[in-house]
Amino acid sequence: VNRSFIAVSAIRQDEHADIEDERSFMTCLRGLDNMELCFVPSEERGPFDGIDRAEGFRTSCLRGSRHFVDQALAEAATSYGADILLAGNFGEVTISSTPRPYLLECAVRLRIKTILDELRSRRSRSGSPSWRLLASEAYRHLYPRKSTVDSFFLTTSFLRSYPPQRFGRLPLFPDTRTTNLAEVRRFLSLDALSSTRSPSSVFAPAKPFWDRRLLEFCLALPARFKVKDGIGRYLLRRSFSEMLPPEIAQRTSKHPYCPDYYLRYNRQLGKALDFVRAISQADPVTEVVDIARLRAVLVPARPHKSGNSAALTSVPRSIALIKFLRQFPEFRA
Repeated sequence: VNRSFIAVSAIRQDEHADIEDERSFMTCLRGLDNMELCFVPSEERGPFDGIDRAEGFRTSCLRGSRHFVDQALAEAATSYGADILLAGNFGEVTISSTPRPYLLECAVRLRIKTILDELRSRRSRSGSPSWRLLASEAYRHLYPRKSTVDSFFLTTSFLRSYPPQRFGRLPLFPDTRTTNLAEVRRFLSLDALSSTRSPSSVFAPAKPFWDRRLLEFCLALPARFKVKDGIGRYLLRRSFSEMLPPEIAQRTSKHPYCPDYYLRYNRQLGKALDFVRAISQADPVTEVVDIARLRAVLVPARPHKSGNSAALTSVPRSIALIKFLRQFPEFRA
């Protein structure tokens, strides 16, 4: 009651007119009651903003590579007088989750009609034969792919000193609820590390998709309510079908959170190179961070998503980790 919403969207910089962003979809929200639109290009900002200062690295070592977009969006919301910033974090494991491995679960539970209908819908959308769709899901369940991208470039000696936290292997019998629960546990552990509120933040933390009641409801809900006609995130789509335009509620694609990220990365690459080159072999941070490996991948990012994994994750996170460690006397050069 008596509240208005401001839809704040990150877009490309004006100089990069050939890059697509979310503007065409966000304009579909025009005309909704109590809704304003705000497009934020985050001009002249990039992933290595602030590496010459201590501020911004003291509360957590998990500073994302698109942190400058988050900051620009928050500043824009503040200029509109907003007091709460609603974030969509963790919706992918709650209301907007797509059950996995759904086809395999239906097969082993002999839900013949359900699996035939689902295979028919997916086949018409993807063009792949039914046997390949089912075999692909079975393979991913039996042999889950391990991430080929390191979150940080850590030294071998440090990794040996602190064994990684393990969340347990998924059961051999396919069960979408067990898989979803494992995803929730992983997200909870990450949230505990990265959700520390900045002292300069004017917003109260608001993650509606992480509400305990919604989380418990989504975990208890059968998988058949989360996917329909080969389209995932059905629970979210159905919930907002009467509130949002169909172009958004039924959308199956998305653009990158920061569509011109690789250009911003390349523009600030020199700053990152200077920062890393200033770290000597005797620096105490070399006990934790593999500086040689970090220096080796500090190269220009390509204009396509493939091949930019280090630029999106490992490089900015490793530099942020170094800045985080610097606040402790043991890691000051």
